[in-house]
Amino acid sequence: MNISKRISDLRNRKQLKQSDFAEILGLSQSSYSRIENKADKLTIEQLEKIAGALGVSVVELLTGDTQKQVDSKDIESLRKRVKELEEITKIQRDFILSIKQKFAGALNYEFYYTAVDLGLLDENGDIIDEQGVAKVFFNDNVINEVFINNLIDENEQIYKDWLAYRRHLNEQGKIISTMFSRLGKIRHNEIDMRKKLNRELKEDNVNVEPE
Repeated sequence: MNISKRISDLRNRKQLKQSDFAEILGLSQSSYSRIENKADKLTIEQLEKIAGALGVSVVELLTGDTQKQVDSKDIESLRKRVKELEEITKIQRDFILSIKQKFAGALNYEFYYTAVDLGLLDENGDIIDEQGVAKVFFNDNVINEVFINNLIDENEQIYKDWLAYRRHLNEQGKIISTMFSRLGKIRHNEIDMRKKLNRELKEDNVNVEPE
């Protein structure tokens, strides 16, 4: 059924003559008659106005389906699409996790081989000084890039070890910074004291030069 016939049927259901409905729309009967004959040339604004006057949605006017039916179909279609996307996302997540686990495995081997190169294995093949190995291993720029760019799963032990090492470095940095700050203040106070002493002894032509 085309739009013209649908408009005509809906108008008849409301028991409205063409002249009556034309008046409701603010049109002459001849203008309205042309609409029912060539409704496929209607603008969106005209469709909305006619649909409102007939008490239906534009969707129902265009398709013959009620809005509820169309919404139900649309929702079902969207639900299927969302499910498809969720499946794709799950596959992507699993793939990324698999890659991260492989990276973690490779890094575990690299950590062990670093210990071998440093001669930090006991007779049973166990690492003697893990902190010493970590100091060399985690300071490698390439290794750091792997962790910084989140290429290792956060649940992997080697990732936790890396975080612990970074925290250790940060704490050391804070301690060193505090020490230099205190040394600077001590040196500043020493210079001030020497200047003050020079001023006090100036009258006696005695001068204490700063070191």
